[in-house]
Amino acid sequence: MKFIQMENFTKHYHTFLGDKKIVFDKSNLIINEGETVGLLGLNGTGKTTLCNMIAGAESLTEGTIQRHGHVSWPIGVYSSLVPTLTGRHNIYFLSDLLGADKEEIFEIVKTNTELGHDLDRRVATYSAGMKSKLAFFLSLSFKFDFYMFDEVISVGDAIFREKASEYFNQLLGSSSVLLCSHNLNTIKKNCNKCYVIHNRKLSEKFNIEDGVKYYDEVINENRRNK
Repeated sequence: MKFIQMENFTKHYHTFLGDKKIVFDKSNLIINEGETVGLLGLNGTGKTTLCNMIAGAESLTEGTIQRHGHVSWPIGVYSSLVPTLTGRHNIYFLSDLLGADKEEIFEIVKTNTELGHDLDRRVATYSAGMKSKLAFFLSLSFKFDFYMFDEVISVGDAIFREKASEYFNQLLGSSSVLLCSHNLNTIKKNCNKCYVIHNRKLSEKFNIEDGVKYYDEVINENRRNK
């Protein structure tokens, strides 16, 4: 059985002034094989930090994490790209790192992004839309048991969103997914379970209806406190 489990975890940082900034305080998370789990939270509440901890890019301050299965990096708009390299060399670099056939991965990315000769230009010269396409389709060219998406299927132009949604839907049922967003419609459309980040805590794992109701309460509370 493949799963990701975080138990009694805490995450905090120390600021330049020496203050402690607590992001998560004594929380728990579990993502089971085959689940599509949403992560809802207002901007700045720690969605990306949680993804980074699950991926191993950031450490937990306290608590434990178990990863039984291959976990992707957080798939965001520009994640995984080295701007000083060309698109082609970004593809080759990640393919070599993950032991994949780099020419096969290159053809998959080239076909789906329609970037053509632009793949031999440095990524630093790309428009935002070109970077989004390359980062997204490069990430999905590799097979993981758990994929993490950080807002990416709800951004970009209409053509990108349509194709990104198509690829996302192909993953459902064959892989487990954690989808981070502050967009309720994105979560309701794509997920069957969800967590909500509020007051430095991760909620229980809700079904979608109850999770959306709770997040609505969080949004209303935030508005009242402004």
